[in-house]
Amino acid sequence: MTGEVVGMKRRRVDDWKSKQLSALPTIVHLVSDGKIQFFSYGELRNEAWNRPGSFPGEVMGNLLAGVQISEVPDAICRTRLFSSNFKETKAEMIDFCRWLLSLNQRGVKKLGGLPFTDFEMENFRGLDRFREICKAVHSKHYPDAFHFWTAEVNGMDFFLRA
Repeated sequence: MTGEVVGMKRRRVDDWKSKQLSALPTIVHLVSDGKIQFFSYGELRNEAWNRPGSFPGEVMGNLLAGVQISEVPDAICRTRLFSSNFKETKAEMIDFCRWLLSLNQRGVKKLGGLPFTDFEMENFRGLDRFREICKAVHSKHYPDAFHFWTAEVNGMDFFLRA
């Protein structure tokens, strides 16, 4: 028995992805042993709403079932400024990133009266680092650049994106 389904063609997985996927059980084991820690944040959960089988999460084949995932704050919480319909999260996130990239110091100072945390205000003042990250990617990857920046400002040593 080959496990093939008539009329279905198995999607080819690139070699580099296959090698990374094979490392996931070891990474999850390290989390279970308390040697490393997983973190997530609001924007990643927003993205998960649109990923089939990702939210609220399927137990079957879910390596992360029962694994502790701690919470960190968004570098800047998008939903404080822009509403979301949770169906076009990527396009909305790209627009948000473009808006962040367009802010100058005068614009940042005007935000001081709005209900942002000290952490967020610090990140508004540190937008040059976000700009630097975004220069290295196409605009369609701005959401991933934002995730990377959020990991950095939260002091993460590594960033794993599935």
